[in-house]
Amino acid sequence: MLGGEGVRVDKKGDKLSPATVKRYLTVLKSIMTQAYKLELISQNPTSSSKLYIPEVIEPEVEIFTKEETAQMLSCLDSEPLMFQVFIHLAIVTGCRRGELTALK
Repeated sequence: MLGGEGVRVDKKGDKLSPATVKRYLTVLKSIMTQAYKLELISQNPTSSSKLYIPEVIEPEVEIFTKEETAQMLSCLDSEPLMFQVFIHLAIVTGCRRGELTALK
């Protein structure tokens, strides 16, 4: 469904993020390019400069300082081993919560 100003919205009415729109456009471009190569269409509509591609803004990532990391690790001494390992892995690998909990 299209929202105001031609912005696609999901079923809940929320706007799609620029990254999602860009992923959708990449798939669509691939399909249209292949159709053009197979001569199923006379021109590729996705090669037009008239397409609006939203700018993907990378979020600024904040990382812990050496002091903050050392303080966090020192606070773990009295915690169960399971939590010590979990936090150590998170700090050393940079894994996200879901990635860490999926480890076996």
